[in-house]
Amino acid sequence: MIQLKGSGLPAWSQVSDRRLAHIQRVTSLLRAWGAAMRVSADEANTWIDAGTWHDALRDAPVASYARSRATARRRMACCTVPRWR
Repeated sequence: MIQLKGSGLPAWSQVSDRRLAHIQRVTSLLRAWGAAMRVSADEANTWIDAGTWHDALRDAPVASYARSRATARRRMACCTVPRWR
């Protein structure tokens, strides 16, 4: 299970206050779109997760990003990811 900060971002995220405000605007927009389009709760949550996590390392130093990315790849190696066509 991934540990989250109070902001809903993963514990390893590194974002400035400005970036966090951006992420909150994005997720608000995604919630509104999901409701307007009447997508399923699972689909809406997927959108919100993407909006929440999309900039989680944007303000991290490059070296930190590379380490986190490598760790994420190792952890995800056992998972099957659907391929979009």
